[in-house]
Amino acid sequence: MEKVRQIFLLDDDKTFNLIHTRLIRSSGYERKITSFTDGNIALSTIANALLTGNGDEPDVIFLDIHMPKMSGWEFVERLDRLLLPTQHNCVIYMLSSKIDDDEVKKAEAYPMVHGMIRKPFTITKLQMLYETMRHAEFIVDE
Repeated sequence: MEKVRQIFLLDDDKTFNLIHTRLIRSSGYERKITSFTDGNIALSTIANALLTGNGDEPDVIFLDIHMPKMSGWEFVERLDRLLLPTQHNCVIYMLSSKIDDDEVKKAEAYPMVHGMIRKPFTITKLQMLYETMRHAEFIVDE
């Protein structure tokens, strides 16, 4: 996988954000990783980056499906409305400890969602993801 400029981690669990940040760094990723526990703040950050052209919009978002303030699905819907068709370069991977068939079908409806990953991340899952970044198997699992 080519190194991306920026990764966003969006999970209401700070511990998962910390673990996933360290795991991504240990895999050789040396650029910017920004973690959020609130989808509204992440959306504001993306909107600001697009308005100012500062280059801080993410190339990849690892997004928890089940969050209390704003679900991962609501985040994807709002991000889809925020972006112009020419700005849909962001790749999203949905994260969940439990993935069911309905969630897989729902994810397939969003072109920017490139796959689903069962939490927690492992180095094996991350390597599988790197190998299939643009042509991802829909569920990355061990």
